[in-house]
Amino acid sequence: MKKILLSLTAVTALSGFAMAGGDIAPVEPASTDNWSGFYVGLQAGYIWGDADVDYDNGDYYSRGIGVDGSSVGIYGGYNWVIDDQWLLGFEGDWNNDSGEGRGREYYRNGNYDGTSNNVTQKWDASLRLRAGAVMGRFLPYITGGIAWTRVNAQNIWDLWNNQTWDSYMTLHGWTVGLGVEMALSTNLHLRLQYRYTDYRSKSKDVEIGGTVYRQRVDYDTNRVSIGLSYRF
Repeated sequence: MKKILLSLTAVTALSGFAMAGGDIAPVEPASTDNWSGFYVGLQAGYIWGDADVDYDNGDYYSRGIGVDGSSVGIYGGYNWVIDDQWLLGFEGDWNNDSGEGRGREYYRNGNYDGTSNNVTQKWDASLRLRAGAVMGRFLPYITGGIAWTRVNAQNIWDLWNNQTWDSYMTLHGWTVGLGVEMALSTNLHLRLQYRYTDYRSKSKDVEIGGTVYRQRVDYDTNRVSIGLSYRF
């Protein structure tokens, strides 16, 4: 009975305060926007791709070199949410890659010439746009932009004491992908992303065994990564 009387007394007092013109500050609703603003994150994943190495002023080539390995990196960007449903944003990332693959080198007539080319991917970077549809805590999205990578197309003399000749170059091209992101909380997000990149081809002069060749490298990759980000 005492609890009931106390409750009635509290209600009566509040009612009297309101009737007397007292103002109680309204409580702001909690924000439900888990997407707009700046964010940074860490990601890790797996890469696999294909490399062709040609020597334009020689009779040598290595085709279809399978390159694969792991990747870890950072990413960050900014999102805008339109009409509480559509998301637009931009993003940049940089990854330390360990992709590697080796293929035999052949003469134009198809005979093995006793050497091979070992292609390693050192790093990758991209600048991209993102667009998606906000579905509560989930965001399916597409992404695309430009990308760069650093590779070493190393020539190895298999039949001559495995002598090696390094050839580093930076390639650039275009990239497209898709993914799904989940808001674990207002600030913490988890995502899974796939991206295809065509770095196109690049040529440079390299000296191998005292002879200068015009080496051309063509490279493309697939990349699957999982990332965890913090939204500010």
